[in-house]
Amino acid sequence: MFIGDYPGAGSLRYAYELNLPGLRAHRVNDYPYLVFYPECEDRIDVWRVLHAHNDILLGMSDPNVEGV
Repeated sequence: MFIGDYPGAGSLRYAYELNLPGLRAHRVNDYPYLVFYPECEDRIDVWRVLHAHNDILLGMSDPNVEGV
């Protein structure tokens, strides 16, 4: 999996918008989903998987919004 091999390659865009330092987002190839995860040295902790057409800021800030 790309994220496992290159965890630092995910975008930091939402880290700035949500004020969550280190949060990365990576779009899944051939699918309209974004995987959100913090950059960790020894593991990948997936926080959320959201459809790219959803309101991403709402989906990440409201724990009651389901991603997939």
